[in-house]
Amino acid sequence: MKSLYIYKEIFEIVSLSIAISIPFILLVLYKILNCKSLMYILCIYLLEILMLVTGNYYFGVTMLNLGKISIIINKKTNLRIKNRYILTMIGIYLFIVISLCIKNKFYMLTYTLLNLLIVQALLISNMENIMKMLKDYKLKVKYNQSMTQSLIDKINLEFETQKKIKDSMAEVNTELNKSIEESQNIVFLLNRDGEYLYGNEEFEKFICKDKSNLSDLDILEEIKSKFIDFPEDLNEIENLDTIINGYDEKIYRLASKREILKNKYRNICILTDITESVLIRNKLEESEQRFKKLIDILNDGIIIHNSSSIKYINNKAIELFDIKDYDESRGVLQNIQEKVLSKSVNKFIEQVNMVQSGKKDKVSMKIKTKNKKVIEVITTSIILRGNKNLLTIAIDITNIENTISEIEQREKTYKVLLQTLPQGIAIIEKNGHNHIYRNKVLIEILKEIGTENLNKIVKSYLNQLEYGKFKRFQVPSNKIKEIEIAIIDIGNSYLIILRTLDNEYKIKKMEEILSEINNKYRFNVEFLANVSKDIKKPVTTIFETNKLIYNYEKENNKGDNGCTKLIKQNCYRLMRLLDNILEIGHFENGTYKMEYKKYDIVNLLKDIVNKSKLYTSENGVNIEFKSNIDSKYMILDKKKIEKAVLNLISNSIKYTAKGGEIVVKFRQDGDLVYISVKDTGIGIPKDKIGIIFENFEQVDRTLTRGAEGTGIGLSLVNKLVKAHGGDIKVNSEVNVGSEFTIILKDNIKNSENIDVGVSVSDNEKIDIEFSDIYFNCSS
Repeated sequence: MKSLYIYKEIFEIVSLSIAISIPFILLVLYKILNCKSLMYILCIYLLEILMLVTGNYYFGVTMLNLGKISIIINKKTNLRIKNRYILTMIGIYLFIVISLCIKNKFYMLTYTLLNLLIVQALLISNMENIMKMLKDYKLKVKYNQSMTQSLIDKINLEFETQKKIKDSMAEVNTELNKSIEESQNIVFLLNRDGEYLYGNEEFEKFICKDKSNLSDLDILEEIKSKFIDFPEDLNEIENLDTIINGYDEKIYRLASKREILKNKYRNICILTDITESVLIRNKLEESEQRFKKLIDILNDGIIIHNSSSIKYINNKAIELFDIKDYDESRGVLQNIQEKVLSKSVNKFIEQVNMVQSGKKDKVSMKIKTKNKKVIEVITTSIILRGNKNLLTIAIDITNIENTISEIEQREKTYKVLLQTLPQGIAIIEKNGHNHIYRNKVLIEILKEIGTENLNKIVKSYLNQLEYGKFKRFQVPSNKIKEIEIAIIDIGNSYLIILRTLDNEYKIKKMEEILSEINNKYRFNVEFLANVSKDIKKPVTTIFETNKLIYNYEKENNKGDNGCTKLIKQNCYRLMRLLDNILEIGHFENGTYKMEYKKYDIVNLLKDIVNKSKLYTSENGVNIEFKSNIDSKYMILDKKKIEKAVLNLISNSIKYTAKGGEIVVKFRQDGDLVYISVKDTGIGIPKDKIGIIFENFEQVDRTLTRGAEGTGIGLSLVNKLVKAHGGDIKVNSEVNVGSEFTIILKDNIKNSENIDVGVSVSDNEKIDIEFSDIYFNCSS
């Protein structure tokens, strides 16, 4: 212990030296690790050095050591110090504290050991990271060396390339100079002031001076003196390309371009003798103009074009396709597509593409325009001025097509006519008598008499040489005993007309039967009409008498027992039936009369529907009116239209169950008006719709049918509508309902001298038409 105390000063000096060296180590580590904790420890060491130098250090250094250890423990992850070093540091620090407390002489030794341990921990723990950084640095240096060498190689390569380019440029300049010298064009260079710099051999010949003296001349003035219209401001124009005329009666193209070479102004000028090419071009233009004039007077359209633009189009083509303002920059298709039907446009594109692709040399097709023209279009390829173009010829064949269509239509008509004729028709060849054509009637006759028998009859007829006359022949057949035949010479063939006499007899018999039926029907109609007139008089008398009784009872307050209403309703029913029969009779005999006036049909229909609600509400049925316009005047017979509409509403009320609905609708669409009555009634079977408009026909003929009627209502409605030039359609489904639609033409345009009628329905007319709808008469 005593020996250690003897070396106390030596330990103090060693501790101070270590303490002084540690900050430098910490600075190096901070530079490498960039950890702020190292700077905190560095500051603590600087304080320790200060204390060691002053000599009063035991307690202060001990506290600073605690600070160092605390920082190392908190930042051990960042400082990469292992746990065994930290535990050793804590053990040494505890020994230091104990030495301080008992004033042990080993204080400086333990303090020195702690500092050495801290340095060891920091250096060893971060040695791996330091080595890695050194390795990365070496790699970076190696990479930089590699990049430097690569850059040097590139510079050398670039130098070689530039050298080659310079050599190539020198060769090009030599060749260029040679080409300029040997060129047939006149080439010369001027500076900014118009002074001569260079001219090739052709220029020297043109100026007609020796090269040695050219520099002494005002070259620009010399050049101007040789031309009529040489530009005065040549040096002021940056780029020039123009045609000028020489006094030697030649034509030149002058091309001038301003350049700056090596910071010096240069004006490069080239004169080209184009006299011959201009003369050729002028002749071509004259020839082209004559050609265009010739094409313009042709009766066919000519278009020269490609896929994107029109090169030429004559007046006839413009007229055929009705092109008012055509655009040359657009293709043929874009100019005519608005005038041609879409199907024709698509086909034209397809055909033109075939020619353009070289798949076909020429295509032909028919195009239909929207103004009903038919144009035959022929497209082929041509070479024009060295370029491939398309030549399209348009021929108006509208008249030809119409003629062909008319001939085909006539042929079809004749064939249909021949097939429908009651006579047998055949066309046979003159040589060989082969049958070219037979109609159905002749085929049926041949089944009975045989082809051989017919050929014998034809031969016999021809031997008599009396063409065009009907002659009778006997035939060996069970059904046909005798025929008539006529043969007409039609050039290379014979037309044979053959008829059986049995048909004549049958036709006469049928005419007699039809005449008898018509007479009976006319008698029945006239009989019904006469009976109706006779019955209508007493019915009217009964009706008027009943009205007097009703008024008498009403005035004397005797009440109403319902009898007068019942009599009134049945009188109405008889009057309705008699009116209908009389109307049918007039239509059948052609004696009906129309009383036309102008009426507001919308207001009339609305009034009819409103007055019909008494009957529909009594039967538990809802009725309403709809219209797409508020007012519409038409020329019509109000009584007849009113009768037709009331008849349809009456049927809807009778055949629609309680809770159902009836909709009366008016609609105008263009030149037609539609009046429809739609219900939710029992409907009409599909097989009965075809007969409901015939006289005295009913869907249900049984005695147990659900509603009264004679079967003449809808027949009369049909006749009333047709008398107005209209039509009636029906759409019905069983258990769903029916819809009757009256279609009339809008005839108000021709109504200048026609009176205006009152567009209101007749109350008594409605009562008469609805008289066969039963409801509570006592109410």
